[in-house]
Amino acid sequence: NDINNINVIDINNFINIKDLEKLSRKLLDVEREITLFHAKIIKELDLNIKLYIPKHTAAFREAVMGKMPEINDPRHKEFTEQVKLEPFRRAMAEIKPDLWVTNLRKGQTVFRDELDIFNKTETGLLKISPFYYWTDTNLDAYMEKYNLVNEHDYFDPTKVDEKRECGLHNLEGK
Repeated sequence: NDINNINVIDINNFINIKDLEKLSRKLLDVEREITLFHAKIIKELDLNIKLYIPKHTAAFREAVMGKMPEINDPRHKEFTEQVKLEPFRRAMAEIKPDLWVTNLRKGQTVFRDELDIFNKTETGLLKISPFYYWTDTNLDAYMEKYNLVNEHDYFDPTKVDEKRECGLHNLEGK
């Protein structure tokens, strides 16, 4: 397979961080930096990327749902469904991959501690986490050795807390 024709599902660009009232201007700058980071990598590697975005704009969602709900607000579940889970399921249904490569790692969450390098989703899709047993230090050293860039300023408003699952891995199947 030609690496330039790999389908990538980019969920990070689905979120309009401006909807998060409690975030500072710095986090808004970080979101812009993340988007620019993605654009740079896509261009540098000449990747054929297809973005799967929510069916509704952030403005529409805000008009209907109000500002992005806090994590304990019952509307947060619907927010997560709209901005992350539905686009992901749509992408998977369209692409119909034979393999899902992800960067789940032991120690990230309690749920992820129950997994291993090779897992199958409830639909039978093989999901591989090649770095499952690697630490942050291991990954940083690998990236430095091969001159790879990393985005450390990632924030996921569907998870809010890095130890919380958004639903992609636990609701979409192990």
